[in-house]
Parts: sequence; structure tokens; C-alpha cells
Amino acid sequence: MTTNNEKSEMNIQRPALRYEFNLNTIVQLVGFAAIIWGFGQGWGNLDNRVKELEEAGAKRDQQIATLQVDSRKYDNLVYRVTVVEQASAAVTQKIDALQQAVNDQSGDIRVMREILQRIENQAKAAGIRIGMPPAVARAVVE
Repeated sequence: MTTNNEKSEMNIQRPALRYEFNLNTIVQLVGFAAIIWGFGQGWGNLDNRVKELEEAGAKRDQQIATLQVDSRKYDNLVYRVTVVEQASAAVTQKIDALQQAVNDQSGDIRVMREILQRIENQAKAAGIRIGMPPAVARAVVE
């Protein structure tokens, strides 16, 4: 067992607390505070940049939606141009047919005019006046 002498040697006293700060400790605390502050600043900057990217993404999504609407308008425009081109081709064909008909009628009119001129020449030679009613023309001839 233990004796009294041993007990007195076992009785250890706690050293007195000194309120002294070592320069190294102060530098470490300031450095730790700076690291925490820097981490907070970095986190805040990262958070702000993420928000900016989200806003930019939303803006781009809106722009893409607008472009898709415009694209549909252009698709409709292409369809309309195609329809107008087809109608124009049909009108061109009809105009060509009409020109051909007018040319044919022009030839027929020339032939009819020649025939009428011959008839007038024959009537003049026979002494008949053309363009008067038949009764008046007979009276003038007699």
C-alpha cells in the first residue's frame, strides 16, 4: 500500500494559469480568422455567380423560345412563298394560253377584214351602198 510519504509526492498541483499571449498564437488566430473570412467571401462570390448564371440561363431559355416562335413564322412563310410560286406558275400558263387565243383571234379578225374589204369592193363595183338599210340602198341605186 501507499504510505504517507508517497501520498504527499503524488499530490500534484496544477500550474497557475497565465494570461499571456504568444505572438505565434496571435498570428495563428488572425490567420485562422482570415481563412474563415476568405472562405465566406469565396462562398458569397460563388453564390452570386451561380445566381447570375441561373438568370442568364433563364434569359437564354426565353430567347430560345422566342427564336422557336420566329422559326415557326419562317416555316409558315416558306409554305406561303411556295404556294404563291405555284399560283404564279399557274397564272403564267393561263396568260400564255390567253395570249395564244388573242393571237388566233387576231389572225381571224384579219381574215374577216379582208373578206369584208372584198365584199365592199364588189358592192362598190356593183353600185350597192353598204351600211344603209336595204330599202334606202335600193332607192338610192334606182
